[in-house]
Amino acid sequence: MNNQSDLRPNELIAHSSKTSVKSSTAEKRAEFKSNLRAKNQKVISSVLSSLEAVKIDVCSYAETLDIQHKTNTWHLGKFGNVNWHIPKRIDPVKLQAAIDAVTPIYTDNMGVRQSLIELWLVTGHERLSDSEREKMLNLYNQKLSEYEPAAVRVVLSEMAETKTWWPSWAEIQAALGPYSNDSLRLHHSLKHIQRKELKIG
Repeated sequence: MNNQSDLRPNELIAHSSKTSVKSSTAEKRAEFKSNLRAKNQKVISSVLSSLEAVKIDVCSYAETLDIQHKTNTWHLGKFGNVNWHIPKRIDPVKLQAAIDAVTPIYTDNMGVRQSLIELWLVTGHERLSDSEREKMLNLYNQKLSEYEPAAVRVVLSEMAETKTWWPSWAEIQAALGPYSNDSLRLHHSLKHIQRKELKIG
């Protein structure tokens, strides 16, 4: 591949233009990620506040159980590097409203599927039959349905530019984690607590 110094004037302009486009795209992706993280953090903070969540420093599972018993609270989870607890026998309407606030409602999976196909076309992978490939793409698409499509497309687009081999689900999940998983974790945690609340009446 030619170094930039070896390029002729017209080629240099084209090379510079491509570099500029890539730089602009990268900046837009970074801005999108930053905005999405801020949006998710704002929603999580609002939900924690609505449930009168309290910060409690714990180090072990045994300590968590002890604190739950002593303070009559449920352990909600760790968000923003802080362990949170919410009161037991919380207003069910308030709890449901909190769950609704972090319930995934994303449906634009055709765009996500297209991004998966594009990633498949530019990466190396084991040989699969057409039916096996379709089954695998459908599985990934289903798992990604809980994430915001725009975030997924950004991550898959980045992987298409940087990955040599088809990424594992764990790799994609890890890439999405910094700005998507907290809302999902909070959703699952609240649903778990809702089931516990129903049991104690």
